[in-house]
Amino acid sequence: MNTLSYKRLNTSYLFNEKGLIVRKDIYASADNVIMDPVYIFEYPDIVCAVALTEREEIIMVEQFRPGTGKVVIELPGGKIDVTDESPATAIERELLEETGFVFHSISPLGVVAVNPVTHNNRLHMFLATGGHPEKEQQFDKDERIEIRLMPLAKAMALLQKSEFLNNAYLVTTFFYALLKMKKLDFT
Repeated sequence: MNTLSYKRLNTSYLFNEKGLIVRKDIYASADNVIMDPVYIFEYPDIVCAVALTEREEIIMVEQFRPGTGKVVIELPGGKIDVTDESPATAIERELLEETGFVFHSISPLGVVAVNPVTHNNRLHMFLATGGHPEKEQQFDKDERIEIRLMPLAKAMALLQKSEFLNNAYLVTTFFYALLKMKKLDFT
C-alpha cells in the first residue's frame, strides 16, 4: 500500500468573485485517516520574465501592490488570460502592455507551482532578450506602472541584499534566468 496516496472525498465551492475561487476539499489517506478540510485558492496560471534591453539592461516595473500596501519594483508579468493561446503568448502580451517593449527572443525557463499547499496555479518563467521600445504602455484600468531600467549587475547586487523583488515567484524567475545566462557561481 502506498501510504502517501490520498483520495479526495468531497469538494465544495465557497467563493467565486473576480477571478478568485475558493474551494474546500476533504481527503482521506490510504489508511483511511480523514484529513482536516483544506482550502484551495484557484487562480489562473501566471507568467513572469527577466526582460533585457538590447543594451542588456534589465527592465523592471514599479507599481503599487495592495497585498503589502507598498509600491514595489518587480519583474514584468501577470496572469494568463483565457484569450492567450499559450504561456508564451501571454508573456509577449504582458511585456508589451506593461513595458511597451518587444523582444528579439523569448525563451522559456521552466514551470513551478506557486504554492502547492493552498494554490492550484503555476508560474511560467521566461527570459526575454534584445528588447526595444515599440509603443506606449497599455495599462489595465487599475494599473499604474513606471519602467525602471538598470544594469543587470546592479539588479543582482540588490537581489543579494533583498532590496527588491519582494515576491517569491519573482526571485525564482530571476534565479532561473541567471542560471540560463550562466551568471551564477556556486563554487
